[in-house]
Amino acid sequence: MPTVESIKNALSRPAGLFAQKLGHTLDGSGAQTDNIFTVTGHVRILGLLMTVETVTDATTVSACSFKLYDGTNTVVISEAATGVDLSSTVAGSLVYVGGPATDAAIHMKGDQIRLGADDLESFLISPKNGATSYIRFCFTGDSATDVDVDFTVFYERLSPDAVIASV
Repeated sequence: MPTVESIKNALSRPAGLFAQKLGHTLDGSGAQTDNIFTVTGHVRILGLLMTVETVTDATTVSACSFKLYDGTNTVVISEAATGVDLSSTVAGSLVYVGGPATDAAIHMKGDQIRLGADDLESFLISPKNGATSYIRFCFTGDSATDVDVDFTVFYERLSPDAVIASV
């Protein structure tokens, strides 16, 4: 029979959780910044990824990156000098954070079977006290850009109030 102490210990350990933003459309001309998740409390991100569901026009989708934003400050999660170019992306593609903030996210194109290292980058987020903090997806497009994607974040709670929710 479990003891009160074992139950407390089990409840106090970070639980592996996930949040999704489904059916998001990448569209717009010029530099775009889409808030995809809010972050409350301290969390450890175990994986952050985007799956491409449908592509109507992605010919100019470039400079793609993930960032944090607190209403004033922006912190890079994944961004090389030019970000990821998704102009040739197809349905079934996967984009994920697989390295330090100085690296671009990884694009596994869905036009054939691919094998990638399971190297999702883990990192901690400490949100700004008293402000809404966001995980963002940033990209450049044009007036014809139309790509439907789903975002997923896997995380652990590091504080009792920690939660990630889709915007």
